[in-house]
Formats: sequence, C-alpha cells, structure tokens
Amino acid sequence: MRSIDLVITDLDNTLYDWVHFFTASLYAMTQKAALILSVSEEQLLKELQKVHQRYHNTEHPFALLETETVKHYTKGLSRKKQMNALDEAFHAFNAVRNRELTLYQGVRQGLQRLVNSGVTVVGHTEATLPNAVFRLKKLGLTPFFHGLHAPAHGGLPHPKGPSPTTANQGIKIVTLPPKQRKPDVAVLKGILDEWDAKPETSLYIGDSLIKDMSMAVEAGLASAWAKYGTHHPDEAWKKLVRISHWTEEDVAQAETLRMRYPNLEPDAVLDQSFEQIFSHFHFEPANKGTCSYA
Repeated sequence: MRSIDLVITDLDNTLYDWVHFFTASLYAMTQKAALILSVSEEQLLKELQKVHQRYHNTEHPFALLETETVKHYTKGLSRKKQMNALDEAFHAFNAVRNRELTLYQGVRQGLQRLVNSGVTVVGHTEATLPNAVFRLKKLGLTPFFHGLHAPAHGGLPHPKGPSPTTANQGIKIVTLPPKQRKPDVAVLKGILDEWDAKPETSLYIGDSLIKDMSMAVEAGLASAWAKYGTHHPDEAWKKLVRISHWTEEDVAQAETLRMRYPNLEPDAVLDQSFEQIFSHFHFEPANKGTCSYA
C-alpha cells in the first residue's frame, strides 16, 4: 500500500456539493432581485452570465451589483448603498447557502483521521480566496488544514470592506497566479515545492477526471477520484450551465483534454465516501513524531 505524507485535496464537489448549494442560492437571489428591480429573472440571469464571463468566474462575488440592470437602478450610489438596496436578494442567497452548504458523507471524519495520522493536509481550489476561505470557516474545516492554495479575488472590493481572510486560523495561504489553472502540472509542482514534498508520497483528491486526476497522474502523484462528487441532478446542472462563465473556447478545451486522456485510470475511485482513501493508501508523516498539527 502506497505511503502518503502530503494530502492535497480539491474543495468544491470534493468536500461538499458546490453545484447544488450554489445554484440553489443564486437562483433564490435572482428571484428576489427580479421582484425588487421589476425585471424578469431571465433578464437578470443573462446579465449575470455576462459578468461571470467577464471575470471567468461563475461565482464572482457580488456579480449582481455589476449587472446592467442593477447599475441603472442604483446609479450614483456607493457599492455599500447598492448592496443595501438589494439586501433582501442577498439575504435570500445567504439563507439558502446556510441551509444547503453541507459536507459530503465521511469528509469531517476523514480529515480528522488524516490529522491524527500526522500527515500534512492542504487545500487546492480554483475558487477565489474569499469564497474558499468562507466555506472552510463556515463548515468548521480550518483546524484540519495546514494550508490553502487558491487564486486571489480579481474584481471590485467587498461592498462592506476587506474580504474575509484566514487570520488567526493557523492556515498558510498561498496565492496562485490567475492564469495557472488546472490541469497545469506546474500548479502541483509549486505545491510540492511549497511543502517540501515528493510526488511519490503525495496524494491528490478531486472530483474531476479531466482536470484533477490527469494533473495528478502527469505530475507523478497518487490520485484519488472523488466520483461521489460527480453526481448532480440534471436540473441543477442545467441551471449552472445557464449562468456559468464557460465559453465555446472553454468547452473546446475540455473536449481536447478528454481526447488527450481517453483511458485515464486514477489509483483509487471513491464512489461512496471521502473515507475510502484509507482503504487504498497508508498515511504517516514524513518525519514521524515531528508534526505538531493535531
């Protein structure tokens, strides 16, 4: 059984169902905003997608404030006052998110077991830092992580001030270059260098065969496919595609990657739970007895 001392895990759709909670939250917000603005939901969805495509980020924070309809409706107001004018819509988003953002089965228990084993655990995500940090804190996961690798927020500042950080949370933040995205193996090589780790004793866990697993395999890491994170109801997926930042170029690139890795086989398939990693790998610290994170 392969020994692992560094675990790199994706966040969205690996630790929790991002597709479900985000689409449910965004559509609840859109429905309320349409009533406030006296426009159709379809109109707002079209404008939201344009904002998402502009930033190449489907969950661009406060994208609603950058839609043409809202800019016209709140012309002359500060961002804080714009947010206040749409407070009910943002409240609807937050209420649904608070209810629907939950961990997959076995995630908390699995992370606790990893910490107890003494290995280093770091997160890697293409979600921007404010969103990734918020979710880790909201779900109570910060005690399980040594570090987080994510891109910085690339838009306007939070209407009420600085974005949330991991201050006093014991997590090392490593900001990724905006153009260094999955499945670029340079991303993983950078993470390995940051934690002084070797590919043969490192494990990558993620839900995407094309982006996560292909990257891990090419970089020489052990790979665990979180297949349980790929099951999304058709309705939720269609809603996501409707407002996503994906362009025709993005779709073509994904198809190219699929053709490049037609027979990709990860080292482990997690079809039921995150905890299945313990049936495939042995976890122990690189220098036994020196890991202080517990």
